[in-house]
Amino acid sequence: MRSRTLILIMFSVGIWFNGTTSFAIMTAPKSFAEISPDGTRLLVRLHPSARGDVAESLALPDGRVVELRNQFKTSGIYDLKTFQRVAEIDWFVTDMLWNDDFSSIAASNEFDAHYPGDWALAFARNGKIIKKYASDDLLTAFKNKKWLPYRTWNWFYDWLDYTSFEKSDPLIKVATAPRQISYRPQKFSQWTEWEIGFQEFYEFDFEMGEMLSRRVENTKYKTIVSLIGIFIALVIGTCICIGKVLWKRRFREMSPA
Repeated sequence: MRSRTLILIMFSVGIWFNGTTSFAIMTAPKSFAEISPDGTRLLVRLHPSARGDVAESLALPDGRVVELRNQFKTSGIYDLKTFQRVAEIDWFVTDMLWNDDFSSIAASNEFDAHYPGDWALAFARNGKIIKKYASDDLLTAFKNKKWLPYRTWNWFYDWLDYTSFEKSDPLIKVATAPRQISYRPQKFSQWTEWEIGFQEFYEFDFEMGEMLSRRVENTKYKTIVSLIGIFIALVIGTCICIGKVLWKRRFREMSPA
C-alpha cells in the first residue's frame, strides 16, 4: 500500500509587469498519521520543526479524534487502541510503502540528489533503518544535477521517478528519474526539457532491503539524436545572435552622422 498522505500543494501565479513573471510557492511537509492496513497500529510522523507545522487531526474508526502534536510527543508506530508506542522513528520522509502492521517500511527521500549526504532509499524494520542507499549509489551515470529533472514546485533536482516507486510483494520496485537536458532561453521563460534515453530500474527485497536486480535503459540512438538536435539548436541560436549584432553594426555605419 502506498502513502502519499502528505500532498505537497503547488501552484504558480503569473503577473504581467514589464513581461511575464512566474512565482512558485514552496511548501513544507507537515505532520501526519496513517492507520495500518490490518487496523491494529498507527504510524505517526511528526515534522521535526513544530514551528509552522499544521499538524493533522485524525478521526479513528472508533469515533475518537486525535490531535497529533497534543497526543504524541515523538514519531513512531503506536498501538491503535492504547496509543502505547511500539517503535520509535527518528527519520522523516512522506513517501513510504509498508506491510500490514508497519513492521516493514520502505521509504524514499526525493531530495537526496539535491542535498547529498543523507539517503535516497531506506528500508526499516520496526522503525529502525536496516538498509539504505544514496542517490549516488543508484544513479550509475549522468549523475550531475544538470542531467536530473528540476522540480520548480520546491526548487530541487530529483533523482527519483516517484510514479514508479511501488510495492509488489515481496519486492519493491524503484526507477530513477529519466535523464534529460533542460534549457531555458530567457530568465523568466519556461524550461524546455529533452530526455536523453537513460534511466535505471531496480528491484529490492522488501523485508531486508537487498538489491535483487538492476536494469539500465540506455537508448543510445535517442541520446545521440537529442544531443545532435541540441547542438544544431545552439548553432542556429548563435548564428542568429551574431547576425543581429552584425546587422546592428552595419545599420549604425550606414546611418548619417
